[in-house]
Amino acid sequence: MKYLITIFSLLNFLDGMGQLSVADISDDLLRGADAVYLYNKGEFVITEDDRAIFKVRERVAILNGEGGKFAIKGVWYDKLRKVRSFNAELFDQNGQSVRKLKNSDITDVSAINGFSVYEDNRVKIADLRQSEYPYIVEFEFEVEYKYLYHIPAWELLPDDEVSVMKSSFKITSPLDFEPRFKVENIQDRSIRIESRGIVTLDFEYENLYALVFESYQPKNVLPYILVSPSKFNFEGYKGDFSTWNSYGLWQKNLNKGLDNLPQSTISKMQSLVEPYSSTKEKARAIYEYLQNNTRYVSIQLGIGGYQPFANSIVDENGYGDCKALSFYTHSLLKSVGIESYYTKVFGGDDPPNLDPDFSANQFNHIILCVPNAGDTLWLECTSQTNPFGYTGTFTGNRDVLLITEEGGKLARTPYYPSEVNTQNTVAEINFDENLNASTYLNITYTGLQYEDRDLNFVVNSSDDEQQKWIQKNLNVPGFELIDFEIGNNRDIIPSIDLDVSFSSSKLFNSVGDRHFIQPNLFNRNTYVPERDDQREFDISIKLGYIDSDSLVFEIPETFRPEYLPEETKIESEFGSYEASFTYENGRLTYVRKILIQDGTFDKEKYNAFRDFRKSIVRADKMKIAFLKKT
Repeated sequence: MKYLITIFSLLNFLDGMGQLSVADISDDLLRGADAVYLYNKGEFVITEDDRAIFKVRERVAILNGEGGKFAIKGVWYDKLRKVRSFNAELFDQNGQSVRKLKNSDITDVSAINGFSVYEDNRVKIADLRQSEYPYIVEFEFEVEYKYLYHIPAWELLPDDEVSVMKSSFKITSPLDFEPRFKVENIQDRSIRIESRGIVTLDFEYENLYALVFESYQPKNVLPYILVSPSKFNFEGYKGDFSTWNSYGLWQKNLNKGLDNLPQSTISKMQSLVEPYSSTKEKARAIYEYLQNNTRYVSIQLGIGGYQPFANSIVDENGYGDCKALSFYTHSLLKSVGIESYYTKVFGGDDPPNLDPDFSANQFNHIILCVPNAGDTLWLECTSQTNPFGYTGTFTGNRDVLLITEEGGKLARTPYYPSEVNTQNTVAEINFDENLNASTYLNITYTGLQYEDRDLNFVVNSSDDEQQKWIQKNLNVPGFELIDFEIGNNRDIIPSIDLDVSFSSSKLFNSVGDRHFIQPNLFNRNTYVPERDDQREFDISIKLGYIDSDSLVFEIPETFRPEYLPEETKIESEFGSYEASFTYENGRLTYVRKILIQDGTFDKEKYNAFRDFRKSIVRADKMKIAFLKKT
């Protein structure tokens, strides 16, 4: 039966492919597009609970240099995915064949990422990029899957600035292994056909117009079809993906029998936490022990990409990946009577919102959840420097899956509101008679601003790297560093204190008899969102924050301000801004505060949002002119 499914599907898959040209593309599809998919056809054929074939055939018109990235195709494989065929062909704009790549023209390279040590991923790459446009490329490949744990999502629009003339996706499966699907950001047009115990899910879409990237657009706006297995078999581990609870039970079974710790380590943990009374204090002590005694090594081999290796290996060798280190920490906490949950999460930008009614593999990382009487702790176990309990921008404010004794349970990691994400700047700037400045500056970064321009990594780097960061990011004209010190408070809400002493002879800009200074020396806003009169998406502000600045300028008595700017106040639903200037006895004081609210706002308010940001940029540019007394 499974061979009949495969043969029938292959014949059907190859049917109806024409030799389309650039001339066949309508003006609507060309508008805003760097590339146009003339067709994009895929099929996923399931034959058993651990066997499937994935076939793709796509023809793409490359319209300009920006579209050139779609003239490169990579097909990934490993011990569980085998590339059965891979063909690539170049056509001119009229659809006439120019060149077919030979096998020797397709490169085969390791796909090990920059931090993995044990990984068997490889990628075959076909590169058909040309220097003259337009041209057409066609790729066709077939990959055999030896597992069903993860079924590729079908991207109806592969990227911004790309349009699609026709996209079709078909899933064929025995009835017992019928997968589930969810259509995102577009109307569901699926057709289900059942015959002789075989189920076919058919999706067809035409004339999908290019979406032009917009500033502050929400995440995950492109249309796609998410597919998830029901029953599956992953290297002998049978599972049921029909609910989050059943998926969690599969992961729990995967971790079973790997949690034994040596008695010596258990005794060490019990002694380590003896001075402490609270769960938080004990968890911190064990977390810091983990950071001081282990290091991160990624393991991505087959089931090893989802199953931690035994605690005894971590304990003996002092290394592990996110799975192993989180599971090891779970066991260390358990040895002193602290409950915790192995937690699956998508780490990085644009995490998915997990649908309670649709379980799927949407994770790439493991952390640890420690219940604590309403004050839940979250531990990033792969970092030797991460503040205790801090999830930050990598794993914060998103849906996660807790692996409990009863199965999988959805939860959410901490949200960091504006009032937590602060940057407080205090400075004293002293000028001599020649308007040369000596400055003492203190900036405190708190909450998510702990990560401002990668400061969270720099704070753990060498003095040379820290000095480079200061020189680059203070961006003061004529900057001459005298001394600096960086303090790191690694708490649940972390903060960094930056103290800097520097001199400069270029803070004033002289034009004739007037000497101009821009009081906002360190924290100016310069970006104004581009004009957009036909906004497609709502406004999404991901990071809310508060910046406070207090700068005192000691001016020689021989100079006086020509005038002081009026106090500035800006109020908006997107945030607020205020700045004031006072001058007394040679002392100019500049005080500024800006609040940016995070959230999603209606697209009809985009012009108001742009005006708000524009007003802030204008206020931050304010200059004061000084005249020399005569």
